[in-house]
Amino acid sequence: MKCLNPFSMNQTIHSYWYPIIKIFICLFILIILFFRNQIIDSDSNLLRFLITIISLILTISSILVIYVSIAEMISLSDRNINKKDQIHFAEYKTTDVSIKSLLDLLRGNDCMDIKVIYNSTIMHIGVASDNNVKDSVFFGKVYYIDGIEYETSESFESALIMLNTSDDCLSVIEIDDLPPWEYSSIINEVNE
Repeated sequence: MKCLNPFSMNQTIHSYWYPIIKIFICLFILIILFFRNQIIDSDSNLLRFLITIISLILTISSILVIYVSIAEMISLSDRNINKKDQIHFAEYKTTDVSIKSLLDLLRGNDCMDIKVIYNSTIMHIGVASDNNVKDSVFFGKVYYIDGIEYETSESFESALIMLNTSDDCLSVIEIDDLPPWEYSSIINEVNE
């Protein structure tokens, strides 16, 4: 079995148990170090100095291992989300929609999320807005591509064009969690 280094991030783990166990062991060590004077009582200055140096090294090491373990859990979570999308990737029925049609559809809405396939990955493009509780008027409209926000439709359009698909179409999986053919009348109107 491969020896696992607790100080370096392990990208091959498939379970949260390994980082959680490392965190609990490090927390236990930190608690022991916090109460070290009650556990080891010494009158020797040299022994106290050595215990302090060892405690400092163990404290820094434990904090580093906790930091690495948290990073491992975040990385594992991201990999699980991507794996979930990729598992169902083959099951998606897509509709090719022109970038112009998508732009017109998004410009005509205040809130919409479109899931597309680009370069064998699943991306989210769309538009989001805020509103007040007192009225239903939307404001602060921003466009986004995978979490990157664009304040104007022109900057969003140029970012979409930068995707540079060969036929100026994107394979749409979902529009607001519905299959794209539910929006076929809107997309066909926009295409005409």
